Amino acid sequence: RLAEGPDTLPSGHQVKEGDFILLSTYAMGRNPRVWEDPLKFDPDRFTDENLYAQAEKQANAVARNDPAKLEIARERMRRRMAAGRDFTYTPFGAGPRSCIGGVF
Repeated sequence: RLAEGPDTLPSGHQVKEGDFILLSTYAMGRNPRVWEDPLKFDPDRFTDENLYAQAEKQANAVARNDPAKLEIARERMRRRMAAGRDFTYTPFGAGPRSCIGGVF
């Protein structure tokens, strides 16, 4: 996907208009900075309790020790979780065109 305009990602990375943006679900699901022991089969990592803990961890990473940013990041993560758009685990894609098999 091409960036339609300049933006800043939660990581702080600057995106310029026209930049090509690609998400690798393979890499996302195996990133040890995101998942503890990512190659281990652990269905419990997707319980609500663990997903909320993961959202808190992500909010802290985004805020980078700035209390004002931390509360904003926490609220954004809470809204995403509540709306089912947290994109924490996306083997079936995400959004309105995701695979219908994801609900099974």
